[in-house]
Amino acid sequence: MTMPTKDTIVWQRLDLPGHELCNVSSGERGHLLTGTSIFVAEGNKCLLSYRVVCDAAWKTQEVHVAGNINDEPIDVVLMVEPGNVWTLNGVEQPQVEGCIDVDLAFSPATNLLPIRRCDMAIGDSEQAVAAWLTFPELTLEKLPQRYTRQSESIFNYVSSGGDFETELTVRSSGFVSNYPLLWREEHGE
Repeated sequence: MTMPTKDTIVWQRLDLPGHELCNVSSGERGHLLTGTSIFVAEGNKCLLSYRVVCDAAWKTQEVHVAGNINDEPIDVVLMVEPGNVWTLNGVEQPQVEGCIDVDLAFSPATNLLPIRRCDMAIGDSEQAVAAWLTFPELTLEKLPQRYTRQSESIFNYVSSGGDFETELTVRSSGFVSNYPLLWREEHGE
């Protein structure tokens, strides 16, 4: 699959009121994922912008999440040091050491990272363990994941040790266009 070097998507949340806009761009030195998510969760009005910097192999290097939940400001900086040692706002996070991908719990954007990095053929399956930035706690946990490519645009996705499973529809850029019951691409219709 030839993947574009730039793409933009808008999602509608299906489980909560909300929308998200996300961009991905790629260059010789790496990849950049940026977006803004606006939603209401448990009565809390949330505005979160994120920036995920990856190296040329789609390995997460740096993540910045900023915004607010109601009137409380949010500013989270994740850094990945050599050996896949993660820090959250300067504090080492040994529970996610060795993780390659970040997974933002409030967004479908980061599913793109292992999909692009693994570049699977139809029928291939890849295991990944992501550093999951939980929401609303904004703490890091390990999240085991498995992606199996069913067709050109369909991936079977399993996480949480098999407790969660769904079929993701994916655009040629790697963006998820349909995440059943959670997110759906907006087409402006």
